[in-house]
Amino acid sequence: MSASVARVHSSMPSRAEPPHAGAAHIRAKPRTTYLFLTAWTDFAFMTTFTTSSVYAIVEVGLNPLQLLLIGAVLEGSVLIAEVPTGIVADAYSRRRSVILGYAIMASGFFVWGSAPRFETILLAQVLWAVGFAFTSGAQEAWISDEVGEERAGPIFLRAVQIGQITGLIGIFVGVSLAVVSLHLPFIISGVLFVVLAGVLFILMEENNFNPAAGSGEFLGTLRSGAQMIRKRSVILFSLAIAAIFGASSEAFDRLWPAHLLEQVDLPTLAGLDPLVWFAVIASGGLLLGVGVTEIIKRAGAVTTRSGPARALVGLNLLLGVALFAFAFMSSLAGMVIAYWIITALRRASGPVYLTWINRGLDSSVRATVLSMHSQADSLGQVTFGPAFGAIATIRSIRFGLAVGALASLPGVALLAFAGRLSTGNRRWMWVAGAWAGLALTFRLTPAFALSCAIGIGVMAADRDYRSWLRDWSGFAGGLLAVAVPVTLWFAASVGPERLWAEIVVRPVTMMALQTLPMPDIVWPDFGDRVSIYRWFVAVQFPGILFFYAGCVIALALAWLRAIRSGKPFEHVLLLTTVMWGAIYFIRSLRRSDESHIDSAIPPVCLLIAYLV
Repeated sequence: MSASVARVHSSMPSRAEPPHAGAAHIRAKPRTTYLFLTAWTDFAFMTTFTTSSVYAIVEVGLNPLQLLLIGAVLEGSVLIAEVPTGIVADAYSRRRSVILGYAIMASGFFVWGSAPRFETILLAQVLWAVGFAFTSGAQEAWISDEVGEERAGPIFLRAVQIGQITGLIGIFVGVSLAVVSLHLPFIISGVLFVVLAGVLFILMEENNFNPAAGSGEFLGTLRSGAQMIRKRSVILFSLAIAAIFGASSEAFDRLWPAHLLEQVDLPTLAGLDPLVWFAVIASGGLLLGVGVTEIIKRAGAVTTRSGPARALVGLNLLLGVALFAFAFMSSLAGMVIAYWIITALRRASGPVYLTWINRGLDSSVRATVLSMHSQADSLGQVTFGPAFGAIATIRSIRFGLAVGALASLPGVALLAFAGRLSTGNRRWMWVAGAWAGLALTFRLTPAFALSCAIGIGVMAADRDYRSWLRDWSGFAGGLLAVAVPVTLWFAASVGPERLWAEIVVRPVTMMALQTLPMPDIVWPDFGDRVSIYRWFVAVQFPGILFFYAGCVIALALAWLRAIRSGKPFEHVLLLTTVMWGAIYFIRSLRRSDESHIDSAIPPVCLLIAYLV
């Protein structure tokens, strides 16, 4: 991308290009164009993605680890491409960025269906990801500028509803094509995206675009986007949440078809091909999603101040329950119903989350900041995706899905705390505590890190100790409301002695037996990849330790300055994010191996991006 900046600079105008005189009379209204764009893309995506996993499992013969590696390559490519392409959209033209993105995406689909090989699929993921990165953030920024951010929220919800209907049609079209050949849906989707790029070239107008920097300065746009994040720490907080949800969603997206095929034998449906089952399963989720999205819309999730945070907590609470239920289902009916609920909740939460982060963004850097959120989601998927695949391969697919569902718990608790800060309503603390209690029933360290971080955030947000006590009491009440009944149920199931041994004696003993010191840093042999790899792992431990120490010291000094000046501390959410990551990282110092340091990477990457 950077090598072509000079060419892009000379070829793209520094302001919105006027419509061609001969085509001006057929330009569509922005709202109509955006709804058409969403409807067409959902139809094209579902034509392929309904059976793409079947293609990978049956035609190519991939195992769970390879499925997650495909996801890692896809999201890793998105991770690299998101910000540069977002800057192109902000500095030059959102319209051109969207059109170019769908053209590149089409080439990815053509490659994907060209040959049933693992390497071919990996190449297709890279092409598809680059195309997606050009559209991600750009089309949302475009419609927000054309109609205004207040009107954009309802349009996002309406677009999702229309897209679910056209996606439903795409499901059955894709399955019909896959019955003929599993390659065919990819080719047809490629053709559809080529057509879309041509239609957008004619219909899409751009009247309210203001370049982020004079004369199309690429680095200037990047600096402006970074300054926006630094001014609004809630954006950084939402980046952390996006990374957590990305990690959780990756396991489900890649493993659910394999879990279904492993657990049940799909019965014959009216004598039709078994692939029809995937159409039935996918279509039910989309139909349910239309209803859930309408409920969210009427509840004011995108039109009131506290609506987005409240809706996101509720949706993701239900989503976590559904993910766990799917992991442990063995019957076809139960797995299908759980899948429908998961799909509907995820589809409904997308526009709400987009509305939440879109509020108050500077138009000149809107696409860049929105791209950073997509990048954070990819970061979570890249970091944890291969780990979930390894777990599913070594243990079981069911276990990998359950671990992936567990990864979403901190995100919901952090969302609830953000709701407390933005609305002043202390009931959010009870919700945050309840999710920390649920996390506690599965793993001590994440719940402990989360609880400590939120507790410190409460102290930073208010200097009245009575307010601290009320917030802490609400958090503790929610935590105990979940943890105590679960603990009593465990005790009744296995006995108090066995429960004590498992939750106290065994972890303490294992920690003592498996303690590993930080590895020595030995200068690598740059001709040996294993030597470079070991050096890199060893360097991370002291590097991350000093990084967190610096962040904590800097924030502590800022906190003290705010107290002395009598001003509110402005970086409560940033401090909460730092403390959550730092406390969670401490466990890596007790058992200093690769797997433990890997799990601590996402907060570090987000904080480094913030500082840069």
